[in-house]
Amino acid sequence: MTPIPIYRSAARAFIAWRENTIDGKQSRAKLDRAVRLWTRVSKVAAFNTWREVVHMNKRQRRLLGKCAVRLLRRGTVVAFATWRDNAREASRAQSVMAKVASRFFASPSPIFSITLTLTLTLFLLPLSLSLSPSLCLSLYLHRVRYKL
Repeated sequence: MTPIPIYRSAARAFIAWRENTIDGKQSRAKLDRAVRLWTRVSKVAAFNTWREVVHMNKRQRRLLGKCAVRLLRRGTVVAFATWRDNAREASRAQSVMAKVASRFFASPSPIFSITLTLTLTLFLLPLSLSLSPSLCLSLYLHRVRYKL
């Protein structure tokens, strides 16, 4: 046996071991890199999910705030609408009474005058002041009796 083939086989074994070690280190490095990337991707996905949840919560909070304000102001809105409708009706009644009064001053007939006063008192005044016709009649009779 010659010593040269032993050295060659030892050299080949060493070279194979060294290549396997380098390949193992490269494989381990690639695996570490893949694990880091995978971990980073899962962290980014978790962060993106958290950010979307925060955005959705802010939006819901803003919408609930608007709904709460609307519910709190509902009575005010209804009161304003009622006032507006009453003001329109009073304005309409006032224009009708102005037309009737202009006809009244143009007519010299006393019967027409009494009829017009009764009409104004019993029908148009309750509309503009939200009074009952019976109350208007009693006010009219009081006015006639005491010549007010």
